[in-house]
Amino acid sequence: LGLHRRARLIEKLKTQSLTWGDFTLSSGAKSRYYFDCKLTTLDPEGATLVGEEMLALVRAEEESSGVRVEAIGGLT
Repeated sequence: LGLHRRARLIEKLKTQSLTWGDFTLSSGAKSRYYFDCKLTTLDPEGATLVGEEMLALVRAEEESSGVRVEAIGGLT
């Protein structure tokens, strides 16, 4: 299930968040692509997939470190 979930998230990121074209970045540099994760993370399915993947990463870290994570904080 985890590999399917991760593959689905990657597919959503490619189709929803990655745009090809000619872009001028805020630095003034030019780019042939623009990547906006918000388009995926604010989508209901995308938000669910991101949350599930992040929880899996936290649980894996708990398992490998032996430290229980009780809270996570930071900027959105």
